[in-house]
Formats: sequence, structure tokens, C-alpha cells
Amino acid sequence: MEAWLYIVGGGTLLYFGAEWFVAGASAIALALKIPQLIVGLTVVAYGTSAPEIVVGISAAASGHGAVALALGAAVTGAAADVAGAPASSASLGRSALIAIGGLAILLVGGSIFIDGAVAIAKSLGVGDRVIGLTIVAIGTSLPELITSLVAARKGFADIAVGNVIGSNIFNVLLCLGSAGLVGTIAMPIAELAFDLGMLVLMTSLAALFIRSERTISRGEGAIALGLYVAYTLATLLR
Repeated sequence: MEAWLYIVGGGTLLYFGAEWFVAGASAIALALKIPQLIVGLTVVAYGTSAPEIVVGISAAASGHGAVALALGAAVTGAAADVAGAPASSASLGRSALIAIGGLAILLVGGSIFIDGAVAIAKSLGVGDRVIGLTIVAIGTSLPELITSLVAARKGFADIAVGNVIGSNIFNVLLCLGSAGLVGTIAMPIAELAFDLGMLVLMTSLAALFIRSERTISRGEGAIALGLYVAYTLATLLR
């Protein structure tokens, strides 16, 4: 029971920490007239991916490299409303404080979350890799999901697209690379064949969707979501 409280508490801190961090950082960038796509590719993507790097490094440092590896392979728009706002020193200072406070909460939440995830893995006899691919990946990816949903609903497609692309680059290179610096990350390639196959399939499918009309329709989104659910179930059954 205590482990699940860690998961819920850590996940909550991760969510609100990322929310505040992205809101503050995005407000600064947008107030300085930086294009939405650039904000999505950098500030928003890195901010919403901060939980991944925090959890990945914590996992690697504590000897659970499989969690970090799976997390790296598994991969707020509301702040866009301030676009065009005057960049006063007071507003920039307030945004900076929000970003710093959010980052601090992220660090605490990441530590608590990984402790709970590893405890659950041990109690259920489930490997670190499965936990990393499911509960840890989903929990730390909530900021990306919410950001993309809010951005798409409000018509800020550039921020949504930039967030997805930037977050994947951030997770694979910076998150996984940083985790490798602080701990050993090892996994036989044969054990990743299914996951890498799904990665190639989903990437190719996304490219096909975008190439058709440079948009992703509701039907195409439903297909992608269905494939993810199928992948998650297959991972758990394996």
C-alpha cells in the first residue's frame, strides 16, 4: 500500500512540477516573441520531458538500469495564451520563479515515484523493464500528453507537434545518455526486438499519416491509440 502511495504522490508532484515549470518557461519564451514551434521543440518539450530525465537518472543511479532503458525507449499549452504579451520585468521574474519552483518539485517527485515503482516491481515479481515500459513511462509522460491535448484543442498545432518531436529527441538522447553517465544500462538486444519493432512501426505509421494531408485525423489518432493499447497489453502478457 505504501508503494502505491509513493506512486500516486510522486506522480502528482511530477505532474504539477512539470505544469508549473512549463508554464513559467513558456511564458518567458513567448513574451520574448519566440515562435511557437521553437517553443514547442525546446522549452515545452524539455520541460514536459523533465520527469523522464529525473526518473531515468534516479533509476540508473540506484542500480535499476532496465527502468531507465525502458523509459528512454517508451516515449502547458495553456501558457501559449500569453503570446504577444509585453515582456515586463515583473512578469518575467514571476515566470522565472514559477519555473524554478516547478523544477524543484519535479526533482522530489521523481525520486518518490521511482521508489514506489521499483517496490511494486519487486512485490509483484515483475521486471524493471516492464515497469519502465508501463507505469513509469505513462506516469512521467502525462505532461506531454496533457500539453499536446491542450495545445491541439486551442489551435496551437505548432506547439503540439514541437512538443512531440522535441520530447522524443530529449528522451532518447539526453535522458538515456544522462542515465548512462551515472549508472550501468545493459539489455540484450533480443529482449528489445519486439519493442524496437513497434517503435519502427509507429514511427513509419506517423510519417505516413502526416505525409498524406500533413494532418492527423481522428481516425488515424484512434488507430495509433489502439496500437499503443495493444502494445501495452502484449508487454504485460509477455
